[in-house]
Amino acid sequence: MKKVKVVVIDPFKQQIYEKEIGQDNLPEMQEIVGGYIEAVGRLDNGDTLFVDEEGLFKDNQKFFKIPELIGDPLAGVGFVQGHDEEGAGRDAKIGHLDLAMKVEWA
Repeated sequence: MKKVKVVVIDPFKQQIYEKEIGQDNLPEMQEIVGGYIEAVGRLDNGDTLFVDEEGLFKDNQKFFKIPELIGDPLAGVGFVQGHDEEGAGRDAKIGHLDLAMKVEWA
């Protein structure tokens, strides 16, 4: 299986890091966020931000914001991944250091 690079946003550890997962491997994507994935927006470069769609309903949650993408805090761990023209997963264009400059811990 082909691997792709995603950038994980972990508000519990207040860390942003890169991780390799199987291309379009839904179980691995769900494992990162700890639930069902939901796309919440696209960065200017076309990368998509995913979070746990039920994150707001979970106890003891931590939050982060990406003000240029969405003004509201997002619950739990998220990740950014790129996509090709057909929608298949590919490496995130943004690196963890550049993403760190966009993220605020809420």
